[in-house]
Amino acid sequence: MTGLDSNHPNVFVIFGGTGDLTYRKLLPAFYDLVLQGVFDANNLKIVIIGRRDYNSQTFLDRALMGIEANARFKKEDLEAKQKLSQMVSYYKMDYHDLASYAGLREYLSSLFETAVRYQFYLAVAPSSFSIITEKLRLSHILEDVSAKQLLIEKPFGNDLQSAIDINAMILKSFKEDEIYRIDHYLAKEMIINIMTIRFGNQVFESLWKYGEIDNIQITATETIGVEDRGSYYDHSGALEDMVQSHLLQVLTLLMMKEPTDDSPEAIHTAQTEVLKNLELFDTIENSYIRGQYVSDGKVNSYRDEERVDPQSSTETYAAVEFRYNKEPFKDVPIYVRTGKRMDKAGTYVAVQFKPSKMYDGRELDPNVLIIRIGPDEGIYLRVNIKKPGITSEVQPIKMDFCQSCILENRYNTPQAYERLLRMALEQDHTLFASWDFANISWEIIDAIQKRAINNMLHEYEVFSSGPDAADEMLERNGHYWINDTVYGETFKF
Repeated sequence: MTGLDSNHPNVFVIFGGTGDLTYRKLLPAFYDLVLQGVFDANNLKIVIIGRRDYNSQTFLDRALMGIEANARFKKEDLEAKQKLSQMVSYYKMDYHDLASYAGLREYLSSLFETAVRYQFYLAVAPSSFSIITEKLRLSHILEDVSAKQLLIEKPFGNDLQSAIDINAMILKSFKEDEIYRIDHYLAKEMIINIMTIRFGNQVFESLWKYGEIDNIQITATETIGVEDRGSYYDHSGALEDMVQSHLLQVLTLLMMKEPTDDSPEAIHTAQTEVLKNLELFDTIENSYIRGQYVSDGKVNSYRDEERVDPQSSTETYAAVEFRYNKEPFKDVPIYVRTGKRMDKAGTYVAVQFKPSKMYDGRELDPNVLIIRIGPDEGIYLRVNIKKPGITSEVQPIKMDFCQSCILENRYNTPQAYERLLRMALEQDHTLFASWDFANISWEIIDAIQKRAINNMLHEYEVFSSGPDAADEMLERNGHYWINDTVYGETFKF
């Protein structure tokens, strides 16, 4: 891994830089890093590429509003803002026009006198990835640098074939080790912590190793609808938007063997090995439940949302039952669900262990481990103890640690994009998706979609727990969804 230093200037170029991602995530993350002294104008310039009639100052005026609203360090720091203002510039161009790249090449080369490293961040639709990378190559911009990197946002294509085609085109301009595929879920604190919770605690890892897990559940639900993403979402849906990337990443971290070392290559190899052995449990009708939210009379149905087809059959809810075909997880149900306009917003993992029996034959409530990923972060463990007093009654108790409830932890925990930008600039691939992962995960999703073409689209009312069919999928195995709650409510099963 190569760290940053003032002797190796970096130029960070954001294509699609006038979009919401830049204002809400990227520039606030850079501001936080400037506050920490990681960057200054001597080692980093940020160039925003867009087609709007901005200049650097008018762009910065808008950008500073986004920083004030979204930066981790909320206290206003005028010096940090001034430093960031010295680093950021706006360059107007149409990235589809090859002739425009000659001017961009000249502009970028003027920012530093010494050899530089270019980072190209594509905050654009996947269909534009190959267009931009090809024109960067044809315009000879990539020949001007001592090193180069490409950062691309999910989705990595719209299906398996488009992902393969896009990747092939990108590889004409960038080597695999120069490509950083961003899945911001991987940079969330508690997802990074999954490996520590597993491999740093023998009490858990021994249960993982010796087949003591009854079932695993991964949940990511939102109370919001599609908001202003209707045109994108109506062509993807819950399965592609969440399961293909975010939730399969979480699944692999939960089930992979301990990596041979802490290198990105070893971790990625362990993750992809999980995907290679993942399959649906039953028929497609029983293993994949599709749902779409409908109005309660106050909030729109999905089909009434802006830029959504009024006859749309796109799913806003997806629940999948997987099986892993190797020990120690052979035949362990793995339930994955995600949905919009649900009754609660929360992302968490629930690992339910096999039930225990007392010496007198009584079956006790199973132990359950909850890893809360968001909006609050922490871990929860349910164990059994004897009820105090002159009684043999056993009761479950909750051992609950809310990491993000501690102000110091909130203050010291980097936001996802803050962590990702720094790691990319340090050339650390650990928290970025590999091509093997993207390729195999699309194979899984494509196979599900092709088999599920006739699956029923179940309606569920907004702010409900989702389709009844998803509950029935678990009930067939004697299971039920473990419903976490947001911090401040009573944890219930």
